[in-house]
Amino acid sequence: MSTNQPNADHPSKRDQILASVATVFVHHGFKGSSMRDICAAAKLSPGALYRYFSSKDDIVEAIIAQDHARWAAHFDLVAGSGSFFDALDYLAASTHSEGEVERLPLWLEISAEATRNERIAEALRLHYEHLTGVITKLAAQAAADGELNTRIPAREVAVFVMAAIDGLTMRRAIDPEFDFRRSLRSTLMLLRQALGARATNTKVARRTPPP
Repeated sequence: MSTNQPNADHPSKRDQILASVATVFVHHGFKGSSMRDICAAAKLSPGALYRYFSSKDDIVEAIIAQDHARWAAHFDLVAGSGSFFDALDYLAASTHSEGEVERLPLWLEISAEATRNERIAEALRLHYEHLTGVITKLAAQAAADGELNTRIPAREVAVFVMAAIDGLTMRRAIDPEFDFRRSLRSTLMLLRQALGARATNTKVARRTPPP
């Protein structure tokens, strides 16, 4: 990732810029958004913007890093959960929170750009690898505790879980009427049956998500 960010030690200003340019990427797409558009949204001159970000790729990488920090905090909350499925329910519910739903179109735009831009793709791969690793540990512990009864490797369970949540999230992003929570419950029920989970009541963990 680029380190050409002399004012990287001013996170509040960087966060303000990222918040203001997010709508530009959503409305115009990554390729269709010019630095002039971004400067206008951020209310900065080109020279002032370049003090914080030297390119659009820098901005997208910073958005990914910002999201990763937020989701890492969510995952830290469930790392010691007593139930694999309660942990999944909490994470998925966090995905459907008001703030996250508003960011879904931006995340889809970034994901689309990753299919064309190796630098963005690498940043996303690192993000997913970390989150998949956390779920892998949760699945391995659940298997050791007898909550899961499956020969499927913990990492493969984690990959499937991430893919399922991603799929539901994408559907919610393009269809505001889509019943995410109901579909999530059904998905968790199917996972329980497929993974031989012992019978327990799955409920959203009563935790307060980080800001």
